[in-house]
Amino acid sequence: MCRSLVLIARRALGRPYLRTALTDNAPDFYNCLSLICWALRQVGIEVLPRFRCLSTVGEHVADLGDLSGGEILFTSGQRNWYRGMGHVGLATGTGTVIHACYKQRQVVEVSLSKFMQGRELRCARRISQEVALINLGTNDE
Repeated sequence: MCRSLVLIARRALGRPYLRTALTDNAPDFYNCLSLICWALRQVGIEVLPRFRCLSTVGEHVADLGDLSGGEILFTSGQRNWYRGMGHVGLATGTGTVIHACYKQRQVVEVSLSKFMQGRELRCARRISQEVALINLGTNDE
C-alpha cells in the first residue's frame, strides 16, 4: 500500500501548484491536501481534502525515524488550519518527501530535512491495506 502511494504521487511530480486546487482538479493542478487525497483516491481511499479528515486516516507514527514510505506527514505551515497543521507531504521511505510546494509552484520531491525546514511536525499517519479494505467496504468483519 505505502509503496503504491509513493509511485502514484511521483506521477504528479512537476505538475503545477494551485492554492485553491481540489482533488477533482487532479492531475492538472494540486495543492498539498489535494495531492495526498488524490493519491489516496487512486488506491480506493476517499478522504475530504481537509486537515481534520486526513489527519485521522490510518495509524499514528510516533517517530520520524520510523518512516518506511507512504506515510503522510503533517506540519505547521504559512496558515495553520487545524491543530496547527498547515502543510502535508508524503514520505517516500528513501529520505525524501513528495509535496505540492507553494514556493516552487509545483509538485516536488525534496529531502526530509528540506521539507521540514522552518516547519514543526504535527503528526504522521501510516496507511495500511486494512484501511483501504475497510474504506472500500470489503472488510469481512
